[in-house]
Amino acid sequence: LSSGWGAALLCSQRFSPRWPCRDHCFSFPVAAAAPLTRRGLSSYWSSPASSSTPAPLSADSGAAPPLIGQPTAASHPHILGPKEVAKGLTAEDFAGRRAMLAAALPANCLFVLPSYPTRYMTHDIPHVFRQESNFRFLTGLEDPGCAMVLEKNADGVSFHLFVAPHSPEHLLWHGYRTDTTTAAMFFHCDQAHEIGNLGDFLLTRLLRSKPVLFYAAKVNPEIDETLHSVLTKGPQDISLQDPWPWMQELRRVKSAADLALMRHAAEISRVAFAAGMAVTTPGLCEHHLYAVMEFVARLRGCATLAYPPVVAGGPNGLVIHYIKNTQKLVAGDLVLVDAGAEYH
Repeated sequence: LSSGWGAALLCSQRFSPRWPCRDHCFSFPVAAAAPLTRRGLSSYWSSPASSSTPAPLSADSGAAPPLIGQPTAASHPHILGPKEVAKGLTAEDFAGRRAMLAAALPANCLFVLPSYPTRYMTHDIPHVFRQESNFRFLTGLEDPGCAMVLEKNADGVSFHLFVAPHSPEHLLWHGYRTDTTTAAMFFHCDQAHEIGNLGDFLLTRLLRSKPVLFYAAKVNPEIDETLHSVLTKGPQDISLQDPWPWMQELRRVKSAADLALMRHAAEISRVAFAAGMAVTTPGLCEHHLYAVMEFVARLRGCATLAYPPVVAGGPNGLVIHYIKNTQKLVAGDLVLVDAGAEYH
């Protein structure tokens, strides 16, 4: 969940920091950190990364817990509480969201959401992955290249996850990811399948009972191709519908857990804005304020800001989506900032 605020900061006082950079990787010992600036920004990283109090791992717990492609309560007790799948949310919270959606759906349907694929900045260097928001909202799963299916028919409602198979090469290069065994264990799906079986699964269901098919197109091109192949082979009179209006209606009403996360994100945003105000001086660049605000948000448990922030000095504030953030700040100008923390 995210919280975005806008603010105007008055640029005053002269200040010319120097920002070191490196062209290559380096390692360094962990030591006590000096304050970021003479304004004493060390006070802005004093809060814990999680709003919950996680239980420590027991020395008598036996075998190490299985690892998946994201933090778990056992592997990352400094991030997640004892029963949490994501910050502030348990498997029961995600199941409750799916139950609310299923209750609103027609009697015979398949509700299919893909996750985002991995995107690359060059041929083998991936961008930092961010999950598709609605897929995360219903599953809690953070892996790329997956899909979920909510199946509703006369027998009831079932939740299926389709995940990538185990790969030693992927483990070597990218680390662990969720497989069919751990998908059921951590995300409480009724059945877990390998993603390569999605097409056969959908085709079998469509030929059996011609359910209404909800599908989120243009999220994952590879899964789009799978669905196109299924529709070519399946019945020609299938009702294909857009799932986004149903998701928007579902997310319109917030649970107590949702509200707690939103308030926490808003508080992180408040502190990040205060940090940005504390360092706003002539001679800095707009991206310096961006860096300070993201720095503070990350220290308080955010993976990133909720969206590319607008940090616009002087006339740049007239551009609605100004995200270049490259101009120097001039004494007497207002700095328009539109930014917010993403906490989940």
